[in-house]
Amino acid sequence: MKAPWDTEKYVARYNEVYAIPLKEIEEYVKLLELGKDDRLADFGCGCGDLLIYTAGMIKSSLGLDSSPQQLELAQNRINKMKSDTEIKLILHSFTGLSSELEGYSFTRGFARKSLHHLTDEEKPLFFEMISPFFEEGSLFLIEDGIFTFPRLRLEENMEEVLKEAPPYYGEKWKDIKDDFLHCLREEYPTGIDVWESALNRGGFKIVRRWQKTCFYGGILAGKF
Repeated sequence: MKAPWDTEKYVARYNEVYAIPLKEIEEYVKLLELGKDDRLADFGCGCGDLLIYTAGMIKSSLGLDSSPQQLELAQNRINKMKSDTEIKLILHSFTGLSSELEGYSFTRGFARKSLHHLTDEEKPLFFEMISPFFEEGSLFLIEDGIFTFPRLRLEENMEEVLKEAPPYYGEKWKDIKDDFLHCLREEYPTGIDVWESALNRGGFKIVRRWQKTCFYGGILAGKF
């Protein structure tokens, strides 16, 4: 099943169920150590929550997403703002992206629940492709399906996954269980070793990582 990202109904449900809580946005901003001279790339920006929050805090930001509906929502929100931060949006699926980024230079990168749409073979190619557009000293934050075990052993670890998922998602679990299992089995969340290797391909090194569950976690990487 391919997510119908060009339908209003699907996007509206996604934004209601999977919106970034304000507390988490605040944590991301602290981890990225954002300053007034930073230039941010948000891969999978959705309706623009992080772009909106960081407006006025940084020099510029670029939001990329594969959903025209999400980008329309983001643009409408941006149009209502007054900020010195230059914000641009690009419709893209993250593969073959180099030409779209010509002329851009970033110091910060962010990807929340988006890069698992890339296969394990595509992830290192993605970081290799975007690397030239990130300055030395840049930080890149990922929060996504990061397994504590190899992807090939997902079914072996499914009992542990299904034990941790309900308390992690709380009251949302009943509504998102089918989405969750589809994501794990049909999309490409993967083990930490694959994520680290992919980042290394682009010259990024992990400086901090955290696991919220055995199937979901975060990485802060730096380009040194």
